[in-house]
Amino acid sequence: MEQPEYTVYGHHDSGHSYKVCLFLELARLRYQYKMIDVFAEPSSRPAEFRRISRYGEVPVLVHEGLCISQSNAILSYLAEQTASFGGTDQRSRAAINEWLFWEMSRLNLGVANLRFALRFETDPPSDVVSLYRRRAEDALGQLNIHLERAEFLVGSSLTIADISCAGYLFWADQAKLDLSEYANVARWLADIRRIDRWQPPEAILTSVPAEAGARADAV
Repeated sequence: MEQPEYTVYGHHDSGHSYKVCLFLELARLRYQYKMIDVFAEPSSRPAEFRRISRYGEVPVLVHEGLCISQSNAILSYLAEQTASFGGTDQRSRAAINEWLFWEMSRLNLGVANLRFALRFETDPPSDVVSLYRRRAEDALGQLNIHLERAEFLVGSSLTIADISCAGYLFWADQAKLDLSEYANVARWLADIRRIDRWQPPEAILTSVPAEAGARADAV
């Protein structure tokens, strides 16, 4: 069997891991997926992961001896390295970078943190949950306004801006967010779901390799 070109260290509850694996699936690239228990003590994680993970977090991409952390940095690298989903000119690439930074500073701070608090925290403080919810709803409102006049975030086809911003929104129900209130966002997510080789997080972030797909044996 042909050896995978890429290795991804991730976790099945990590939307950031999902973004990276979704790119690899959509780009039809062969990769090995290794699950890291991010809820375990850091010292108990595999030595190889501790050695290559600069911040002790998932995801980490390994490619040709290069180890890259942070999901949006990985997406940027993959887009440039594969010439896929990265924009067509300087203007579109600049717009994509804007969305990548916005995703981390606005959308992620609301949606991902709200989901974490509701799904994994025991009795999260109500004021903290309210803060995350306000941030999430504000970001979704901005996204909804943009998508009123755009099919995708940048241009007329999928880019890493869409992959990044959509990642955690496929778990919106776990954050108790009703996306029907954001019709343009809901339409955009439905369009992404129809793209060839799209899969939901639970289908990609599994320790069992899919029968059909680009992955090599998963770990």
